[in-house]
Amino acid sequence: MFLPDERTAMNSVRKSELAHNLRSGAVEIVRCLRNAGFKAYWAGGCVRDMLLGQEPADYDVATSALPDQVTALFPRCVEVGKAFGVIQVLQG
Repeated sequence: MFLPDERTAMNSVRKSELAHNLRSGAVEIVRCLRNAGFKAYWAGGCVRDMLLGQEPADYDVATSALPDQVTALFPRCVEVGKAFGVIQVLQG
């Protein structure tokens, strides 16, 4: 059984680990796109959150790669809006 302070500390550690993993994944996606010769930048809410000193809940990447090029680079993708150029790259 955990005391309330221990549970809060454990949740904080888990959130920190998840945030680190999410950010590391976003860095790797941008790195992979750039190494393949495409332009790639974080965009949208994650940039706003970082400017406000908050941890982003997700990362959007704007890239010069076309949807088919993104899916060729990342085997675990969901084409959530391919017609609009929106591809979700899955981690893990």
